[in-house]
Amino acid sequence: KEGGQDSPPSLAMISADAAEDVSRSDAGGEGDFQDNELENGPPASKTAACTDGSPDSNKADVPISELPPPRQLRTRMFILHAIFFGIVAARNTFVLATAKSFLAYLGDDDYLYLKIFTLLQPSSILGLPVMNWVINKKGYHVALQCINVLGLLHGIIQVSTNNLNIQVLGFFIFSFYRCFVFAVCFGFLPTYLGMNAVG
Repeated sequence: KEGGQDSPPSLAMISADAAEDVSRSDAGGEGDFQDNELENGPPASKTAACTDGSPDSNKADVPISELPPPRQLRTRMFILHAIFFGIVAARNTFVLATAKSFLAYLGDDDYLYLKIFTLLQPSSILGLPVMNWVINKKGYHVALQCINVLGLLHGIIQVSTNNLNIQVLGFFIFSFYRCFVFAVCFGFLPTYLGMNAVG
């Protein structure tokens, strides 16, 4: 102090204060940028990879129907569906191909029961209302399990008795089995695959 008055600040003090203000503004700007990134999410370039068909898209909740057709056919659901259909369709073909020999083994020498078996196959249309009720009330999961139950019942009748009259009941159950196999399996496909993959 000279003459009771404050001396003006020196140039060094002004430079130090300015440098401190600049460093604070830099730190604050970086913090604001980080806060904005946390609030608004990462830039679009970081999220685009989740929907462009890359392996990272498995981590995103992308419906199967929105994937490219080749990737839809490689999903776990479609592969399990194809395996299931292959097994039940193979059983259907096996029963049809061996019906003549099987009934002849049980004593159908005049092929009467083979004719009954053949005539009962169109009765599978009677299973459509039942199938429709199961799908609407219980869903496709239960409808697919009905295929297993019908196949099991038909198989039990085949191997448990030599009575041809009881085998007729098995014929009727098998006709329902065929109805469920093709209608349920093919009806289930459009529920998760896109139309560009179904047809």
